[in-house]
Amino acid sequence: MRYAVLILAAVATAGAADAPVYRATDGAGHPVFSDRPTPSARRVPAKPVNTYAPPVGQPARAGAPPAPAPVEPPPYESLEIVLPEPGATARANGGDVRVEGRVAPGLAAGHRVTVSLDGQTAACVARDGGRFTCPLSAVARGPHTVRAAVLDEAGAVVLQSGATRFHVLRTSVARAR
Repeated sequence: MRYAVLILAAVATAGAADAPVYRATDGAGHPVFSDRPTPSARRVPAKPVNTYAPPVGQPARAGAPPAPAPVEPPPYESLEIVLPEPGATARANGGDVRVEGRVAPGLAAGHRVTVSLDGQTAACVARDGGRFTCPLSAVARGPHTVRAAVLDEAGAVVLQSGATRFHVLRTSVARAR
């Protein structure tokens, strides 16, 4: 029922776009616009509507073979970070953290995976089955955010994973008293 009312309203107002508009002034001096003329009203000229005519294509030459369509790599279904798990604490006394993940259905030729740790990008090593590993070093203690991205040959991002937050726990030496 609601859709029927909306459709009827759209059809009823479609013709109103070409209707003339009249401007008058009321007793308080305020402008009043209407589609019905009054004795003191004057017609407001309509402004031209912007239009666009697309260019006419050239007809194909007889006997010329059609250009081959570019071969696109298959779209990726998923990209995820497996390690560290969301909310996990990585115990890394030397500050070394390993990020692992997988991309399905696997990297296309020329594509690569990078990992961004708090906005700093690091390269990854692709392994079999769409898996990848990114060794990170000198990671400070505290909370961190990591994301993975698949880049094409030109370095453009094809797919990006969600953010994974984790914590790094590094032991510290207590000050001597």
